Order: sequence, then C-alpha cells, then structure tokens
Amino acid sequence: MGLRVLVTDDHPDLARAIAILLEGAGYKVQIATSGEEAVEVAARFQPQVVILDMKMPGMDGFQTAKALKQQAGTADAVYVAHTAFDAPVITAAKLQQAGFQHYVRKPAEIIQFEELLAVIPRHRV
Repeated sequence: MGLRVLVTDDHPDLARAIAILLEGAGYKVQIATSGEEAVEVAARFQPQVVILDMKMPGMDGFQTAKALKQQAGTADAVYVAHTAFDAPVITAAKLQQAGFQHYVRKPAEIIQFEELLAVIPRHRV
C-alpha cells in the first residue's frame, strides 16, 4: 500500500505530470491547483505527504501549510516545499519554521520525489 500524497501546484499540467509519475511508482495521489483547493482535498484524502508549490496566487505554500497543519488529518503529514525560488526568498530556516521537512527545487526530476518518499517512515501508511 503506497503513501497518500497530495500534490499542489497552480500549474495543472505540472501537478498532473508529478501525479502520474508518482502513481506509476505505487503512490496514491490527489491533485490541487490552489491552496484553497488543497485544504478541501486534504480534508477528504488525509494525505501522509503534502508537496506544495510555494508561489501560488491566493494562498501561497506557507499559508497553505499553516492551514493544513490545523486540520486533524494532515497535522502530522510530511511537508515538502516544491519551488523555483532561491534564497533569500526561501531559506532552510524559514521552511523549517513553517513546518516543512523537505525541499525540492523546480524543475525536479521524478527520481528526487521517489528518493524522498522512500525515506518517509512506513508507519505513516
């Protein structure tokens, strides 16, 4: 049984591409194209891993993570920042303070996500 992964990116084609590749690797994936939609989808799906684009219109990745961490089903999820931003906009300290455990720089290769998901403890399944 694969981890439940929520992929959130305001570029639907990118979100779908990541989802297709992760599904092919055995993960259960849902997509959201905004922070607001991520909050709604997460309430039903209760992902164990949340991959968030950091720069989205409306709720950005930081705001979305904060909202998701307030939901019982996603408070303990593993949060992955997925962005093209470089420091000083996105710093390790800022990500850690916001509750992100991992960072993947765009454009990411699927192997980066697979390697990352492989180290997430199976007890989250």
